[in-house]
Amino acid sequence: MAAVAAAQEEIGGKGALTTSFSLQPDLAIAVDVTHATDAPGIDEKEQGRHHLGSGPVIGRGAILSPQIFEMLAETAEQNDIPYTIEASGRSTHTDADSIQISRAGIPAGLVSIPLRYMHSPVELVDLGDVEATIELLAAFVTSLGPDLNLTR
Repeated sequence: MAAVAAAQEEIGGKGALTTSFSLQPDLAIAVDVTHATDAPGIDEKEQGRHHLGSGPVIGRGAILSPQIFEMLAETAEQNDIPYTIEASGRSTHTDADSIQISRAGIPAGLVSIPLRYMHSPVELVDLGDVEATIELLAAFVTSLGPDLNLTR
């Protein structure tokens, strides 16, 4: 098991690509932020409903592993961790995009923290969402077994 703080996500995910290539993980979970949708000017019809205090946001989409999504959602439910789901039709614009194309492909999941005022000097998260994200990731990791099959 490894935890990585990769660089260059905003300019193409180069750190995640090279790190996932060298580590050769069986799976990876990218942790990022997503727009909190309870701020002025955010359209929930486009972004989904991810208010501050609603817990981690589990990504579901074309490049993300459906098995990892299901496992994350089941883990949240089994541990009474509130969560929301964010759909992405194409790329996620996170390190998961780079990870899933590394080598022959690495099954990737995405967990995000709702954030207000992204890319500004006054970014804001709910610490409860951060703690719930940590709890989800810890429970997910401890649920993994040697017989895990992530073949699509």
